[in-house]
Amino acid sequence: MSIPTDPKTQAAPTEDARLEEFVDSVVIARPRHELFLFWRDFGNLPKFMEKVRKVTVVDSLSSIWTVAASSGESTDWEFIVTDEEADRLIAWSASGNTPVKYSGRVEFNDVSPTVTEVTATLRYEPPSGIIDTLLAKVSGTPAADELAVQKRSDLLRFKEVMEATAPAGVVGAL
Repeated sequence: MSIPTDPKTQAAPTEDARLEEFVDSVVIARPRHELFLFWRDFGNLPKFMEKVRKVTVVDSLSSIWTVAASSGESTDWEFIVTDEEADRLIAWSASGNTPVKYSGRVEFNDVSPTVTEVTATLRYEPPSGIIDTLLAKVSGTPAADELAVQKRSDLLRFKEVMEATAPAGVVGAL
């Protein structure tokens, strides 16, 4: 299934000229609490994130994401939850043990009691030197321009998955 990308996805200016930041939003016809709980269970990420193949939760703050590389191979990246407010936001960052410099944040805001705006922010620092560039290639790090498209597609898949499932508590839900 192909999900169209949206030209509104934008790169935001950042303090560090090398740092790429992408911000995008989607409105989902589900309550904020349900969306937050589904996203916060990182084991659900492969259900809507195209490049994420598997997530192994290490503890409440740390998880290992198996991510597909452009070469068809996959690699493991460790992510740490850096900020969390129940039903409001989740932020994470690649750990120092991972050769990528990514961080992300997703915020959940009520449009109405049953409709939520989900805003995702992705920050990526491209590799700087030859060694960093080689490590990024081996780790499957995509080019910055691929990130906006991937992130938009992932958000649209999240909307699709959440709106296609029965509300919490209904037999057959997720």
